Amino acid sequence: MPNRFSRDRTALLIDWEYWSIHYLRPFFIQEIAKTGDAEKRQMLCEWTLCSKNEAASGKHGDLRTS
Repeated sequence: MPNRFSRDRTALLIDWEYWSIHYLRPFFIQEIAKTGDAEKRQMLCEWTLCSKNEAASGKHGDLRTS
């Protein structure tokens, strides 16, 4: 996937089969302070990206662009 912070001469090699999202705290909605007629709520969740195999992804740098 393109990234505006990566260099043109670097290729990222990612095998998505070896990555997953793990939820530390599931989604839930909490009511917060009311302002006038408006009812406010916030949605909370904690998650992390988990690598199942460190050797399944990599980077190839200093490629020729011409």
